[in-house]
Amino acid sequence: MKKTEPANVTTPDDTPVAVLRPEGAATYIGVSEGKLWKLARDDPDFPTPFKLGPRITVFRVRELDRWLDIAAARNVASKVEPLRKARAQREAKRSTGDEPRNEAA
Repeated sequence: MKKTEPANVTTPDDTPVAVLRPEGAATYIGVSEGKLWKLARDDPDFPTPFKLGPRITVFRVRELDRWLDIAAARNVASKVEPLRKARAQREAKRSTGDEPRNEAA
């Protein structure tokens, strides 16, 4: 298995699970390997790596996908909230007459 390509391991019930070594996991989510380990240490939503052997640590691909979905939702939410606040401020100004409406004649 190359470090950057997913490999399949099996669970005790023989279900195959795609896994990536840290280098491949970092590439998969688009960060450096150092950032991958920082996320693993500091982000409670980030997947926990597990050991296949004494010197082989891997991440489950489906858990990385789940984390990417969570991170995308967080990113969208962080961009939407300031837009909502700006809209509320504009509407408040309009209701008090502080801001002229941009209406075509």
